[in-house]
Order: sequence, then C-alpha cells, then structure tokens
Amino acid sequence: MDMVKVTVLRSVPVSDDGIRLRDLVEGTDDVVRSDQFEDLRAEGYLVAAGEDAPTPQLVTIPSDPQAMVAPVTTTNGESVSTAPVAAIGGVGQPLEPVTIPSDWKNLHHATKKKLARSISGEDPADLAAAEVVIEAYLAEQAPKG
Repeated sequence: MDMVKVTVLRSVPVSDDGIRLRDLVEGTDDVVRSDQFEDLRAEGYLVAAGEDAPTPQLVTIPSDPQAMVAPVTTTNGESVSTAPVAAIGGVGQPLEPVTIPSDWKNLHHATKKKLARSISGEDPADLAAAEVVIEAYLAEQAPKG
C-alpha cells in the first residue's frame, strides 16, 4: 500500500487498515494512504509534505457595518417578526429600495411573489407569505411620525 507524506492542516481521524482509527493532528507531519490523500486534501485537512497550505479566501466587509445589517421578515402562523441579519448571499432586505406599486394588492400572484423575492431574497412559500413580506416592507418604509 502506497503512503503519502503530508502536513496536517486540520485534525481528522483516518483508518490505515479499514478497522482501527487514528488521528491526524493539526500542525504535524504524518503519512496517509495514497487512496485517501486526494479526498482529504480536497476537504482541506492536509497538503503534501513541503506543499504550501492554500490561501484562505478573504471576504470584503464594508467599512459601514450598517451596510451588512438588514431586517428579515419571517412568518410564524399569523405573527410577523423581524430580526437583523447580515445581508450576505441575498438574505435580508435589499440594499436598494424596491418600488411597490400603490395597487400592488391587485397584481397577479406571480408578480407579488417576485416582489417578495426582491425584498427578502428568498422565494415565498405561497401567495399569503408573499403578501406578508410586502406588507411588512411597506410598513417599515412608511414615514415614522
């Protein structure tokens, strides 16, 4: 059985014989079976000995922390609650306002669902959920006073 010399990036249990487990310990040099190497490497557990560890991907965070915080509208039966969440990956209120027509209640159901998706970043479960998202968005956008 061929073995590959490796540098362990994250601790992980492995089996050399298919029966007993042993731990590869983070920050150490070790050996693994060649048939396990590519999978463990692809998952970020190790690299070949002497190979540089992959550079972690960096996420750019806006200098204004409020740019990442947006309310999300969720429904629980009849109640509606909003909670601040990071607006990453299309979750949360849009960073740019969505225009809701004044006669939005008369729009086709597919159009209402599209508006709700534009607001929340998620597909509404049904027409009622879409309407709740739109109503909550309009209430939030309404002038306070």
